[in-house]
Amino acid sequence: MTDAEQKTLTDPAVREGSSRWVWAVVSAAGALLLAWWFGWKARDLAWSLWLSSLFLGYLTIVVSLFRDGGIPSSLAKLLFFTLHFGLFHFIHSAFLSFLLPLEGVGEGPSVRLYSTVLRDYWPMVLASGVGAWPRLLRPGPLDGVLSAYVNVIRLHLMIFALVAVSFLGADHLLMFAVVYGLMLLPIEASMERTIEDARARGSGVAGSTMKPNRRHRP
Repeated sequence: MTDAEQKTLTDPAVREGSSRWVWAVVSAAGALLLAWWFGWKARDLAWSLWLSSLFLGYLTIVVSLFRDGGIPSSLAKLLFFTLHFGLFHFIHSAFLSFLLPLEGVGEGPSVRLYSTVLRDYWPMVLASGVGAWPRLLRPGPLDGVLSAYVNVIRLHLMIFALVAVSFLGADHLLMFAVVYGLMLLPIEASMERTIEDARARGSGVAGSTMKPNRRHRP
């Protein structure tokens, strides 16, 4: 093993990224186990993902705000993100209720719909929380409020895939495993590298502009 390879393996950032990927795999495996155990269809997985995104995303926002700021400013920001994040998921649930409606609750948002989703799919929140927990404990460059919205992007991809699976009538565990592969896409890692590169370029530009402009005298 070369020195460069050994340095890469011992790099804390690499080890942290690998650890998070392992937890994501465990989380996806737990979700598939729940789907098999309860005999869920594509619509069940879609609604369980929506519930997980709402609960875990909001928890991520709350923890990050109170970890990074004071209580008065955090409360003001929390009010904004409660409305924004909550309204986003409300609209999302409205579309989902028409695309993949649950039996016996009708179409469109309602108290009966949300109580049914909470009653039937709360175990998925626990399974998804396994993958989200490391980010709450050890925040990275992209963790915090932005991380909650990045997870919503992943949620959109998975739900669109599950809608296609439902329309094709391919509700079986193997197809669900393919869809859950989207959970393992390195979206955060790619965005974190982009942010770090932008910060590095910004630091370089700031450093060059702060240097005194020395003119050569004849």
